[in-house]
Amino acid sequence: MRIRHLNPTSLKIGPIVFGIILFGTGCGNKQAINEAETEDSQNASNSPARTYKPGNPPTGTFSVTIERLPLINARLLAISDNDVLFYNRDFQNQESVLVAGKKEQSLKRVPGDPDLRLLPNGTVKMTHGLPISSSNATDTFFNDGSFLTVDVKNLPGRKRATYFLKRDWHNAVRLPTSYMVAPVTLIKSQEIYRADNPVRFLEKTENDVIWIQDHKGTDSFGVDQLIRYEDGKTQVVAMPDDYKNVYRIAQTGNHIAATFGIVKGELPYRTYLKTDSGWTQLPVPAGYNFSIVNKVFRDGTVLGNISTSDSKKSKNVLWRGSKLVILDDLPGWPKQGKKTDCVMANRNGLVYVEEDNGPGNTRPPYLLKIHLN
Repeated sequence: MRIRHLNPTSLKIGPIVFGIILFGTGCGNKQAINEAETEDSQNASNSPARTYKPGNPPTGTFSVTIERLPLINARLLAISDNDVLFYNRDFQNQESVLVAGKKEQSLKRVPGDPDLRLLPNGTVKMTHGLPISSSNATDTFFNDGSFLTVDVKNLPGRKRATYFLKRDWHNAVRLPTSYMVAPVTLIKSQEIYRADNPVRFLEKTENDVIWIQDHKGTDSFGVDQLIRYEDGKTQVVAMPDDYKNVYRIAQTGNHIAATFGIVKGELPYRTYLKTDSGWTQLPVPAGYNFSIVNKVFRDGTVLGNISTSDSKKSKNVLWRGSKLVILDDLPGWPKQGKKTDCVMANRNGLVYVEEDNGPGNTRPPYLLKIHLN
């Protein structure tokens, strides 16, 4: 994919919609692996060091090349399958520059600091809103501008709150002319799933399959149901033996990978591939305890992360069945920092990487294309 700077005044943005939108807030493996490592380290300080059962060793490797793409001086907001959205505010001219794929657009600076979102089809939407709990960087928008949201209500005659995962459609309104948020009208709402327990959105695929976590218990303890939703029907999906909690899930086409485990649990975070017969654990090299999924590419290759209980010792990896590639060891991968985090990725092998050098990190990020040979 080619990303370039064009004249920002040469194109006009299409219809703009904003409302009280709720998004997935996961930021790739950076958030996930840090949560796992932090909690595990805290537990280790209060109890004897935990010994985990070794993972399945990799049976080999495969060929991968990495291409560094030009990265403009602007903040990357989102990556869809075919487009990249950057945002650059020019305070002096009060203009914002948007870059989506090969197109570049300009907007007047909008009061109220609305969020800019990239729909799966590459359309840019402008919204005022708050995030919804999500397991990864998956966006909750559909191509028609509707979006997923979680709502909690106290229904009449019930002592416990009821949790709803919904798909909402709102009206299109003009951008505000003041710092007040314009009123938004709900056109219609479709209930996806309801439960007496906290509900967490895990993944929405390109074919609108939705994965849901139904969690009974506290944040750190409890039992999950893994729910798959498609075309108005829900199905409870069994988890691997011994695991009672799901942490993340990613799906592309019929390829499904999921990370199971829970903070303060006895079992480590491990990533499994869904097969016709159940779940198969992806390999973890000797010396590593955790594996966490990020994205599944179109050919079924899985992008993720492996780590020890030490947050500084983590690696970005690719899995292809029982074979493993450590991306950090390949030419083209950033190596100046002590640690790199894959913050965003798409199904076509495009990844956005930041170097994690601790407080005061000023190193520029990287936009990389992974080519599977």
